[in-house]
Amino acid sequence: MKHLHKLRGSKTLLNTLRKKAISTVLYDTALGLLNHLDLTGLLEMVVVEATKLIKTKHGYYNLVAFDQEQMIRKVGVGIYKIDVNRVMRLDQGLIQRTIETGEISIIEDYSAWEYRLTDHFFDEIHTEMQVPIKVGSKIVGVLGLSFIEPHRRFTLNDVAVFQQFATIASMAIYNAILYRTAQRENEERKKIQENLLQITDAMQDIVAKLNHQGIIEYITPSCKKLTGYNIDQLVGKRFFDFIHPNDSEKAQKSFSAFLATNEPRSVCYRYIHASGQVRWLESLREKLYEDGVVVGVVFAARDVTDRIRAEQDATVLEDNYQAIFSSVNDGIIIYDVESLNMIEANHKACEIFGLSKDNLLLTRLQDFGTGETPYTQEEALTWFQKAIQGETPLYDWKIKNSQGEYVDLEVSLKYTMLGGKWRMLAVVRDISERECAKEKIYRLVNFDTLTKLPNKTLFNDRLHIAMAHAKRNREQLAVLFLDLDRFKIINDSLGHHVGDLVLQEVAERLQLCIRDEDTVCRMSADEFIILLTDIEKSSNITKIITRMTATLSMPFIVGENELRITSSIGISIYPHNGHTPEVLVKHAELAMYHGKENGRNNYQFFTESLNEVVSERLSLENSLRLAIERNEFVLYYQPQIDINTSKLIGVEALIRWNHPQNGLISPAKFIPVAEDTGLIIPIGEWVLREVCQQHFTWLDFGLPGIQIAVNVSAIQFQEKQFFFTLQEILRSYNMNPAYLELELTEGILMRDATTATKELHSLKRLGVKLSIDDFGTGYSSLQYLSQFPIDKLKIDQTFIRAMTTHASSLAIVESITSLADKLHIKVIAEGVENNEELKILQKCGCNEVQGYYFSKPLPADKFIEWYYAR
Repeated sequence: MKHLHKLRGSKTLLNTLRKKAISTVLYDTALGLLNHLDLTGLLEMVVVEATKLIKTKHGYYNLVAFDQEQMIRKVGVGIYKIDVNRVMRLDQGLIQRTIETGEISIIEDYSAWEYRLTDHFFDEIHTEMQVPIKVGSKIVGVLGLSFIEPHRRFTLNDVAVFQQFATIASMAIYNAILYRTAQRENEERKKIQENLLQITDAMQDIVAKLNHQGIIEYITPSCKKLTGYNIDQLVGKRFFDFIHPNDSEKAQKSFSAFLATNEPRSVCYRYIHASGQVRWLESLREKLYEDGVVVGVVFAARDVTDRIRAEQDATVLEDNYQAIFSSVNDGIIIYDVESLNMIEANHKACEIFGLSKDNLLLTRLQDFGTGETPYTQEEALTWFQKAIQGETPLYDWKIKNSQGEYVDLEVSLKYTMLGGKWRMLAVVRDISERECAKEKIYRLVNFDTLTKLPNKTLFNDRLHIAMAHAKRNREQLAVLFLDLDRFKIINDSLGHHVGDLVLQEVAERLQLCIRDEDTVCRMSADEFIILLTDIEKSSNITKIITRMTATLSMPFIVGENELRITSSIGISIYPHNGHTPEVLVKHAELAMYHGKENGRNNYQFFTESLNEVVSERLSLENSLRLAIERNEFVLYYQPQIDINTSKLIGVEALIRWNHPQNGLISPAKFIPVAEDTGLIIPIGEWVLREVCQQHFTWLDFGLPGIQIAVNVSAIQFQEKQFFFTLQEILRSYNMNPAYLELELTEGILMRDATTATKELHSLKRLGVKLSIDDFGTGYSSLQYLSQFPIDKLKIDQTFIRAMTTHASSLAIVESITSLADKLHIKVIAEGVENNEELKILQKCGCNEVQGYYFSKPLPADKFIEWYYAR
């Protein structure tokens, strides 16, 4: 028992010593924690010191945020070091118990606890203890410690020590929070002071304090920017000393009145800037009181020099505005929006309406406009409403002025504030001249300048509209394509001025033949096109055409000339001959050309069979264009023989078209197409060059120089560049022009004999030979024939073939040879096919012939064989 008593006494002593040691450690820890004011560092120290006291390596500190219903791991040591910044809800895990009880919470076996967190991280924890950290009664965090060793538990002594440590930690944390709060408030205070200094430094206005005598006691640094003076140059000085002398007395009286009556609070004076400039200062002031007694005035002032000058300028502008308003070249009218009465108008507006100002202001909105759509009162109100809704309408308007004249106006409306009230500002401009110009432009664009008829553009528009109407009402309409026959003769023989007069009268006559709803237009040159609407049957069309042809057949008297004109007309009908304007016009034109081919002076309706013929012609035309590019033409040469000597005297070059699919095509088939399309020009030039080249090729083969005859079409001969083209070809080949003979028909020469004579003499000067082809079929005048520098006449083959059976044809042949002999012109007969014809020609005195009796036309290489075989 004695030993047991001693043992118990020694344990008691041991506990007493241990408690003293822990108290010493807690005291030292408290000193360390309470002296640590950095909150982040303090929290780390709290966790580290707690682990030391309880002798564990694992601890943490979680910040609690009740407003967000969550906490965050702020500090962690041991296993918790990798778990820093974890966010957890307050209603889960051990924290829920700690917050609910406000006391230390301990879990002896965390792995078996039913509310443990499921994250694998928590699998390592064996025992955990958590204590709330409070600031007053509010929990701001929790401090936790853990053992991961299975054999370790928290003892009662550990709990007691941990509880005491938590109290010390709470005090230290509270102290650090207070320090941080004070520090933040101090920083905010500094920022506010700095911002105030920046504001006062940056502000443009001045804030100043004056005593009751007007001496400046305080002024903001902005005074330098505003007045040019530093603070020390102003403080202690009378404010009035800086006022402009002319305003100083008024300023002092105003200051005294303000101290006595508190009025006026706002004043504006001129002051002298440090640079000597005079500027304006506007101030708003308040009294300062001390024990109910006025001790001074505080005021805020700003430089308003620019505003004052702007107001002064505005006064000048107002005067100028009145002058401009009165003298501007546009009419200006101001309306009261509610009553729509005019309340102001300038001189130009009065001039436009033809009224005095007093009378104009008495008129109403409905008095303007013609009363006809779209120039009605309702339309005007629509534009006014748009302006009130924020738009700026600009529209054309037509009025009838006091003299009864119609005036075209352009009106611009603006809903605007004038004189503090909403008004409607109308600017009106007389655009009558512009409208007249627009009408002229419209007529230039849509009407033929010579005949005043609608042109192709306007016709197409009307045709589109008419077709839409016809389709909607299931009606028919007709398109007539009219071409004046041989009109070019009038231009060439009598001049274009005569042709123009004829075209004008043709236009007038055609208009007399149609109805008001129909349209006649001039397409180009001597072509007209007529649109007939609402056609019930074809007989209605023929009646109108009969009227046209009868009208046109009447003589045209132009000066001393009495002219007669015929026409060829093609007709297409909607919907039978086409469903588009282009097709209808095209088919009418094709029908017209078919009429010309049938002898002119007639009319033809379009048919599908005609379309096939025309399609064939178009195909031929397209192929003809390609033939030039692909060099598909070839020349054949027919020998010309002297009857008396049987010698070769020349050849006639005859063109053939070697079509890749159709073989050789006769010139009778493609030359008319080439002439109609203008392709005869490049084809004719090719023939001339080919003939020159062939001449030298034959020379290289040992043949003598052979004269080659070439047919020249009317289109070629009338082309202005023909002479120069021929001259260039002869020069480029260095060919003796005497070996080239140009054959022209009587018709070509007699179209304009005077001009033809001049052209023939020009060609003759080049050195080429000239002959008249198909002589006897035209209407040659003996007078002109004697003037033409012709070398040879070619008797047409129709007379040669008929002279053995018809005495008249023989007589013509004899007359031609006799005439040529007297004029010293050679004669050649073409188309000689037998010996009988040859003998008759020899008796008639014709010495030169060509025809199948001697040779058919031959290719160049075959001609060489023929030549050497003779």
